[in-house]
This record gives sequence, structure tokens and C-alpha cells, in this order.
Amino acid sequence: MTTIVTRIGKGSPLTTVEVDANFTNLNTDKAEVNSPTLTGTPAAPTAAIGTNTTQIATTEYVISNASNTTPVMSGVAAIGVSTRHARADHVHPTDTSRAPVASPTFTGTVTIPSGASIAGYAPLANPTFTGTVSGITKAMVGLGNADNTSDAAKPVSTATQTALNLKANLASPTFTGTITAPTIVASGQITTTSDRITIGQTSAAPAYLLLRSSGNAAYDVLLQSTGGTGTVNNGAFAVSAASATFNCPITSTGDITAFSDSRLKLNIATIENALERVLSWRGVTFTRLFDGMPSRGVVAQEVQITAPEIVRVHDDGMLSVNYGAMIGDVIEAIRELKIQIDALKG
Repeated sequence: MTTIVTRIGKGSPLTTVEVDANFTNLNTDKAEVNSPTLTGTPAAPTAAIGTNTTQIATTEYVISNASNTTPVMSGVAAIGVSTRHARADHVHPTDTSRAPVASPTFTGTVTIPSGASIAGYAPLANPTFTGTVSGITKAMVGLGNADNTSDAAKPVSTATQTALNLKANLASPTFTGTITAPTIVASGQITTTSDRITIGQTSAAPAYLLLRSSGNAAYDVLLQSTGGTGTVNNGAFAVSAASATFNCPITSTGDITAFSDSRLKLNIATIENALERVLSWRGVTFTRLFDGMPSRGVVAQEVQITAPEIVRVHDDGMLSVNYGAMIGDVIEAIRELKIQIDALKG
């Protein structure tokens, strides 16, 4: 409260000191019109809610002007026209009608706006992915029961396993029961019994057995039956090969012959110096290493010195002798010896 000195009666003016005191008190206790500074609790008329003038807002107006209305969470975004403000501790409710931007989950039918760009995304129907696809589990693609095991460890059905058990391995198969070979329609027939395999037909066509041991597209060895007349053991058996090696004794109930027809020979000449050549050979007895049996013959290395054409060198370096070819030297040696004997008898 400002103290002002006054006079009730007329004719008693204020002294100079009293006037100065009154001005000082007024200057101290009054606020400036321009940028006034107030103290205590200033009071002013409270404006109506929503007032938009230069009127001073009281604390009552500020508090009363805070909105009590729940904010709208759906619809088209708008600036709004209300002058009321929200409280500092207001809480927005969860808007269940909107999907989050990150990892959204949609329900119902999802429609992509017309003209919207979806480049970089695979379609739900028949998608094609590039790069490294990650995060996909076997359950997502309906393979929850599939196991990433080796081929040998993959399970098979009982029916499949039963069928496999009836099959023979390709490597070293073991068969049971009666084995039946297929019929070769265009080339003959193969039949089997419990103790033999028959190749050929009942017709006059010869039977062939072709053996391959190299990359030859045709064959390396040909075994052929010919000359049959329908009687058992009445046919001929031909072997076409570069050579044949038997690692066992050979016994024949018939004659063993070799082709010697002059029509098969060129440059026929009498063997010379046969006696000297035969005398350089030795007839020896020996024991065979492979079976321990005693035998007799010649030494191939000794024969090779004077008659290399009747000694064969095999791929493994071993030597064999054409004993049949030696007969020519023996015959001519006897002839030479007879000539000498006749000359001595002279």
C-alpha cells in the first residue's frame, strides 16, 4: 500500500518535503507502463476459453484452455482450427487400425495403391529371389520334418526298403534261385540252366562271344562256333586273337594241327646250316616253377641266339618257344647228317 500525505482542511498546503515524499512513494510502488515489473500476485480479469486477442492470459485461463478431448487417431491428417492445447502428460492410445512401418502385420486383403512402386520386392505368387536369401526356415516352406542328412542317412519308406532288399548290388552281387538271362532279339539267345550257359540258337547261324579288354569299339578276342550239324560235339571252335596263353597243361583227345598249306606261305626256302643250329641247342630236363612238375624241352634264351623267329617275347618280358617250328631244323639237320654219313661210306 502506498503512503500519501494529504491535508483535510483548506489553507494548509503540503510542505516541499511532504510533496517529494509522496512522489517517491508513488514512483516506488507503481509499475511502469512500458515493460512493467510486478510483484506479489497480480490479478486480472480471466478471459473466456478460446479467446484469441491481446488480452493478458491468467493462470486460470491457461489451465482451463487445456483440452480434455481424446485426440483423433484415424482419418486424414489436418492442422486443425482449435485454439486449445494438449496437456504435457497426455498419452496417445494405441491405434490398432494402423500397421507399423517396421515389420507390419496385415490382415484381410492387402491392396497396393494404383501406381505405387514395389520395385525390389518379390511377388507372393511365384517369387524370384536374387543374392543371398536368409532368414527362411524349413518350417516356413512346409519342410519342418525334413533333416539335412547325407544321402546314405536319409530315411526311406518301408515299402521302398523292402523293394531295395530284393535287389542285388552292382558290385559283387549275390544271386539266389534261378537266374534267367534276357533274350537278345536280333543277335541270338542266351539261356541258362543250373550248371551251364548256352549261347546261340537252334538255327544254323554261328554263335559268337566277343571279349573286349581295351578301348576297341569292336572286340579284342573272338570266340566262334561253326560247322555244327546238330550232333553233340560235332562243331568247330575258332579263336581269333593275337595270342593265347594257358597257365595250365593242355590235353587233347584229338590231333593238334597248325595250318601249313603252301597257299598260305610266301618266300618258301630250304633251311640252311640246320645241323649246326640244332647242335647249338640243348635238350634239357627241368622242374616247372608254377606246379613243381618235372618236364623236358629247350631253353628259350639259347634257341633265341640262332633262331629268334621261333622265340616269342611276351609283354611281361617272358620268352616262349614255338616247338612245332623247330621240326623244320631237325628235319634238315638229319638230311645234312645223312649226306655226311653217305660221303663217309663212299
